[in-house]
Amino acid sequence: MALQAMLKTTTGESPYSLAFGTKVVLPLEVVFPTLRIENFTPEVSDIGLRENLDMLEEHRAEAHLKTLHY
Repeated sequence: MALQAMLKTTTGESPYSLAFGTKVVLPLEVVFPTLRIENFTPEVSDIGLRENLDMLEEHRAEAHLKTLHY
């Protein structure tokens, strides 16, 4: 799990975030809640998902350019 959560220098994203479009929530964060977990609301999450979807193509292009440059 740790390798999937680590940022890659070529893309600037973790494999998990590229696959699922969100940051990973580690099991430790569930046991000892962080501010991100405590402040979670489905409505705000839905808005963020829509914004991420709008930015998806731009993020793909940036990751592709970083990979080509590497």
